[in-house]
Amino acid sequence: MRGAMSKSAVTNIVFAGLGGQGVLKASDITADVAFASGLDVKKSELHGMSQRGGSVTSDIRYGEHIFSPMVPPGEADYLVVLAPDQVEVNIAQLKSGGKLIGTVFHPTNSTDYATYLLQAQQSGADAIAVGSIGLDLSTLLKQAVEFGILPNSKQKLTAFLLAVSDVNAAGLQTTANVYVLSDFYWDQNDETRAFSKAFFAIRNKEPNFTQAANYSGLMAYFTAVKEAGTDDPEKVVAKMREHPMNKFGEQAVLRPDGRVVSDVQLYQVKTPAESKYPWDYMKLIRNLPGDQVFPSMADEDCPLIKK
Repeated sequence: MRGAMSKSAVTNIVFAGLGGQGVLKASDITADVAFASGLDVKKSELHGMSQRGGSVTSDIRYGEHIFSPMVPPGEADYLVVLAPDQVEVNIAQLKSGGKLIGTVFHPTNSTDYATYLLQAQQSGADAIAVGSIGLDLSTLLKQAVEFGILPNSKQKLTAFLLAVSDVNAAGLQTTANVYVLSDFYWDQNDETRAFSKAFFAIRNKEPNFTQAANYSGLMAYFTAVKEAGTDDPEKVVAKMREHPMNKFGEQAVLRPDGRVVSDVQLYQVKTPAESKYPWDYMKLIRNLPGDQVFPSMADEDCPLIKK
C-alpha cells in the first residue's frame, strides 16, 4: 500500500480481526506512515463484546483532506483480514476492484494443511503467500498440488523462505511455478557460480541463501578488519560503512541502523521441462532495487540511529 499514499485521492482501508491479533497495532502503524508522508489521516475503531477473541475493526482514511474517519459501506480500497471468519462479516465493505488481504496461521509440525489451503483458494485472492519453512513448507506445497493450486492456476503461490535445497528435496514436480524472493541464487552470475563451485566440491550440493549470507557477511567483516588494522568493533563497523561492500558481484550497503541493503531478485521455480541440468531450478523474473524493497531510514524507529 506504500504506492497508494497519494494526495490526489482518498484511500480507504479496513482492518478486521479478533481481539489480541494486533488489528489496532497494524492500523496505528499504517496511520503513522500516512501521516509521516504528509497526508491528512483519520482513524476509527470498533471493539467486540470481549477484548480478546471478540471482533475488532479499524477504519483508516487518508488523502489531502479527510473529514470523516468512517469508511463508507462498499468503499474500502483494501480489506485487511487477520482472521478467516471475518472475511464474510466484512466483505461488504470492499468496493468493486478493491483488494482483499488475508492472513491465516497454521500450527507447526502438522501433516494436514487442507483447511488453510482451501480457505486461501476459495478467497479468490490473486496470490497466496506462504511463510512456512522446512518440512512444513514441503508438506504444504505437496498438498497445494493435490488441490490444484500448483503447478498451474489463476492464483500465484509465493514462498517467502523456499531455498534451493528445499526445491531439490521436494522435486520440481511439487515446487514448479512457485515464486521465490531471494538475494542469492547459485547460478545468478559468475561470482555466485564460482562460490557455489567451491561449496559443491566440499558439500556435494549447491548453497542456499542462508549459507551464502553467512559467507558474504563474514567476508565483509574480515575485509573490514584487514582495512582497519584492528578487530575493535566500533572501528570495524565504521570501516564497513565507508563504502559499499561486494556481495557476489553486487553492491551491499550497511546502514546506520544495522540493516544491510542490496538488490533482491524475484524468481520462479522451473518446471521439469525447463530444467536443463542438475540444480537448474530457478528462472529470474525481475530484479528489485534494494531501496524499493527495504524500509527507508525515515520509516525506521530505531533509537540507536537518533543519537
